[in-house]
Amino acid sequence: MIRVSAAGTEPGVSAEETVREDLTGETTEEAEEERGTVETTAEADEEQGTVETTAEADEEQGTEGTDETKETEETQEPQTDLPSILPSEEQQGETLRMVLQVSPWILAGIVCVLAAGILLWYILRHSKAGKEEIKVKTEAQTKQTGQESGEDEPQTAKESPVRIASVHNVGNRESQQDSFGVSEWKNPKLFREKGILAVVADGMGGLEDGAEISSRAVVAMMQYFHAKPVTGTMSQFLLYMLQAAVEQVNRYLGSAGIGRGGTTLVAVVVRDRYFDWISVGDSRIYLYRNETLMQVNSEHVYAVELDEKAARGEISLQQAMSDPQREALTSYVGMGDLKQISRNIRSMRLQKGDRILLMSDGIYKTLSDQEISDAMKKPLQESAADLNQGICQYRKSHQDNYTAVILEYLG
Repeated sequence: MIRVSAAGTEPGVSAEETVREDLTGETTEEAEEERGTVETTAEADEEQGTVETTAEADEEQGTEGTDETKETEETQEPQTDLPSILPSEEQQGETLRMVLQVSPWILAGIVCVLAAGILLWYILRHSKAGKEEIKVKTEAQTKQTGQESGEDEPQTAKESPVRIASVHNVGNRESQQDSFGVSEWKNPKLFREKGILAVVADGMGGLEDGAEISSRAVVAMMQYFHAKPVTGTMSQFLLYMLQAAVEQVNRYLGSAGIGRGGTTLVAVVVRDRYFDWISVGDSRIYLYRNETLMQVNSEHVYAVELDEKAARGEISLQQAMSDPQREALTSYVGMGDLKQISRNIRSMRLQKGDRILLMSDGIYKTLSDQEISDAMKKPLQESAADLNQGICQYRKSHQDNYTAVILEYLG
């Protein structure tokens, strides 16, 4: 900011010099020294609008001109030429051309980022949903023709005292009609409240839609187990699950299809230090403890009735053993109302190292109890592999589908 001493004067020129010029030099320096003031004419006052001031007044009042100068300094803004900060039209055009060249790549990058985000969201969402799926293996789902056995290592959660292994093979049949399922083992809350559920179902090959019916029965059991609260004892809860499976299969068959298709079913729940079980048909449940194999359930086959008749003397033992209907099922899911159900009333206490085996007849009709027991002496993974290998070694031309689920209690 440029300082000025009075309004209308030029910078660097004092008031005394201005007055001297206006009075054409008549005032001398001596007169100025004697009076100490500067005389200005009215004419000069009118032309220049200045105020007569004296050195005395300047000293006593601080000179009005100086005050006016300060006000002018505060209000006036310097008139300086600032360089232009705006780009020229040529520069703007060049920038626009560069933006137009780069923008397709920017848009492509944005699209790629959005696509990656959507894909990640989809994977995470379905990954979370995958944890809640029920593990049900059927021929329609796996399309397998070879061995599927060994320990299912992911099925062991840190909170779970149970390890699980499975064997599932089509044998020498055209299709796999066995199904099995294991409940969500990685859910600590579910395990604490309900335990672990394992189910094996053997679709009846001589009837229609054995694979579909066995699969539906297993899924119905699993869905009920996951969705419904436990009411009463676990033995009663298993009975409700079986009822849900029967209703599901009956709806699928319809009134005209009742008895034309069906499946066996065995199920076990391990919770805390106890297990409960239920069965329909001729699939088996074994308890392996201290190197001893014990069958837990009873089979619903005509052979049981024949043997009872022979024991009562109604028929001979030879007749009972040679009856062509000896292996026929007397109770199975798909027949409508079940005629027979086997289950425990009181929960059975487990000991450390106990193993529970659920299996279809494709295993126990090929391997003896001793062979099954020998396989159980090995570590869990090897035990499952030995069951499969033992069946394959027989090379039976009509080997049935075979399935086994093994639960090992760690204590």
